[in-house]
Amino acid sequence: MILRNHGFVACGETIEEAWKYAFNVINACEVQVRAAPMGIDQLYLPSSEQQ
Repeated sequence: MILRNHGFVACGETIEEAWKYAFNVINACEVQVRAAPMGIDQLYLPSSEQQ
């Protein structure tokens, strides 16, 4: 769960599972921060048929 202005909470049945969720959230945030300067014009969204 991402808490506005407070960070996030990662829970799992084991500490390893919670760590995996936390790692994935941090990785996704880093990717978004790196991609943000490219702007919306460079954004590629596949159509629902391709998914």
